[in-house]
Amino acid sequence: MSEHQEQNVELCLLVERNGSLELRTMKCPQRSVRHQRGLIEKSARVIGSSIREISEE
Repeated sequence: MSEHQEQNVELCLLVERNGSLELRTMKCPQRSVRHQRGLIEKSARVIGSSIREISEE
């Protein structure tokens, strides 16, 4: 049983840009969550975030 595949997660960020709030949702591998969030933080202020594991049936 090789269950050692890349775990994908759903990353949901609440960001503020130019005084308005945006909700950004993206799917990415778990290991790149910090990288993805860092990219967004360059152009917007991240107010909140949640990470949800995607169960692949």
